[in-house]
Parts: sequence; C-alpha cells; structure tokens
Amino acid sequence: MSEAPLLSIRSLDVDFHTRSGIAQVLRGVDLDIPRGAIMGVVGESGSGKSTLASAIMRLLPGNLAALRGEIRLGDTDLLKLSDAEMARVRGQRIAMIFQDPMTALNPVFTIGTQLADAQRGRWPKASKRELLERAVDMMAKVGIPDPKRRLTQYPHEFSGGMRQRIMIAMALLTEPELLIADEPTTALDVTIEAQIVKLFEEVREIFSGSMLFISHSLAVVSSLCDSVAVMYAGRPAEVAPSTRLFEHPAHPYTAALLACEVGSEAERHAPLRSIPGQVPSVINVPNACIYADRCERAIETCRSGVPLFREIEPGHRAACVLA
Repeated sequence: MSEAPLLSIRSLDVDFHTRSGIAQVLRGVDLDIPRGAIMGVVGESGSGKSTLASAIMRLLPGNLAALRGEIRLGDTDLLKLSDAEMARVRGQRIAMIFQDPMTALNPVFTIGTQLADAQRGRWPKASKRELLERAVDMMAKVGIPDPKRRLTQYPHEFSGGMRQRIMIAMALLTEPELLIADEPTTALDVTIEAQIVKLFEEVREIFSGSMLFISHSLAVVSSLCDSVAVMYAGRPAEVAPSTRLFEHPAHPYTAALLACEVGSEAERHAPLRSIPGQVPSVINVPNACIYADRCERAIETCRSGVPLFREIEPGHRAACVLA
C-alpha cells in the first residue's frame, strides 16, 4: 500500500466578493503532495496559484465569500481548525516564502531578532543564544557571507537576493513538514533568480519535508519539481510527474504553455509564440470547458459540460475530453 500524502486537497472552493459579483477563484481543486516531494504549480497570472497557497495557510483577504472543501495536512483538516489552532500550525508545521522579501521582513527589527522570533513557536524553551546560533548556521547554509556579523543588520542593508536567502533560511529554521514557496524569484533580476533557483536545488539536500513551489517559469519547475500541477482559471487542468508532463502533455493548455517557452537557438530568433485571448473571468463561470474559447482543438462536446478531472494513466490526470 502506498504511503498517504502529506497534504491532500479535496473539492476546494474559494469565492471572493467583488463589485461585479462573486468570483469563483478556486473551483473543485483536488491535489496530493507526497511526503518528501516537491510539487510545482504553474499557470498564467490569474489562474489561482497564489490563492491556493493562501488557502492552505488560511491567510485569505477580508472579501472572502466562501471557503469550502478539505485541506488535510496529515490527519489534520486545516479548514476545521480555529484561528488560534491554525496560528500554531503556521511557522511550525507549515512555512511560507513570499514573493517579495522586502515586504515580508519587518524593517524595524534586525535580521537576528526576526530569525530568532521565527523559531520561538517551534522551540519555546530555547535560549535566544541557542536560536541565534541556529540562525547563523542556517544563514551560512543558504549562502549568506559573514552571517554572525550580519545578524545585527536590518533588511534594507541587504540586496534583494540576500533578503530572499534570509526568507528561505527563516522558513527552514522552523523545520516545517510543508514549505510553500510562492513565486520566490519574481522580485529578482535574472542573474539573482538563477542563484536562488540553484539554492532551492541545494535545499533539497537539507530539507526532509514536502514543498509546494509556485512559479511562472516552466524551466525552473522542470528542473526542480517531482510533479507539476497546471492551473487554469481556478482549476487544475493537468497534474502529472514532471518528466511525463513536459514530454507528453495531455491538456491543450499545457501544450500551449510549453510551446510559448523559448528553447533552442533557432527558436530564440523566431517570433515569440503566445496563447490567443486572455484568462477568462471567474464570475459567472460557464457550464463548459473554460479553456474552450482559446483552444485550437475544441469540439462541440467541450461546450456541453465541465470536463472531469480524470486519470488518463497512473499518476497523470487531466481535465479534457480529448486527453
């Protein structure tokens, strides 16, 4: 019998109040993250990637209209926890690396204070000296030079790349079961982005938990992740092992995303490809395949009901009647 996944999401719906009506930002999301594995989540802006991360952390904005379904971390359904119980889960069982480290770090406290405080919930009886020693060790592991001296510095004294390394160190120091990285390279330039991606590859050697890695970059996800979930307009379009998905995409949207990647030298000098149209509104979602209007392969059946998110081979699922 296969081991139960660390994180199991079933029938997850997230709705928000907007001026135009109720936005169904996530609809019927089903995902499993195995223990010790990295799952990548990709998709265009507006596909629901960051909302998925926020729902797992229960850090949703005040205009939330509905949160339904099940998010099970081990034996614990996170959606049934009280606010106080969920607060104890954050920073102990789950940690998150945000897109912009400058807004995630507190500008009025030193890095040392923030790294020590982040560990306090995990080890409440440890002395500050012990927590700072652990912080110095982890800062060295994530590539921050002269870490002991830099404990006394403030966030604005670090570059964007170094701030993101501090956020990664902070997350790892809590030794979480699940680490969520929400587009951690978005605010960085290309050179620093490559360094952070390399760091995540090295993190696999010192991190025994599972990871949800959200990114716009298919290249990053293909090199880092064991499996990939492709999101489209609030719903998974395809989920598969990384190698299988990139070599044999089953959903037309996945194939279109891959076609937009710049690959060989010849492709770099060719006109950039794009997917026609734009991500549709998730207000008044039609009872049909929501990708049909942009799909070159759409047939009449695609507009006669929402396609099932079904298994087409072991470990490979897609929401397409043609898969």
